[in-house]
Amino acid sequence: MRLVVRGFKPLKPSRARGDDGSFMTGNPPASLEETPPSSDAITAYDRKHITLYLRLLDADAAGATLQEVAPLVLGIDAGREPERAQRVHDAHLSRARWLSMRGYLQLLGNRFKT
Repeated sequence: MRLVVRGFKPLKPSRARGDDGSFMTGNPPASLEETPPSSDAITAYDRKHITLYLRLLDADAAGATLQEVAPLVLGIDAGREPERAQRVHDAHLSRARWLSMRGYLQLLGNRFKT
């Protein structure tokens, strides 16, 4: 099953890099926490950062490096703060994977319960 979010067009890995070879452009969220929630339920933080999660999943699928993703998606300079960049990236990518594999069912509600 594929999750479709209205208004979001996922980047294809072959088109994810710009002409200069850099990965994606955009504004990182100002309210990014060091770690996302670890709840088994979708939280307000998750809903607020769904675009960030989708961008991380796209970047991962495209094979983007931490040095490419961290400044553009997370707003962290991986050259100056490599440990923090890795920690924040990994934590949010893990949450994004959870949302894409299990959490999205909560968005669907009772429509698909068996």
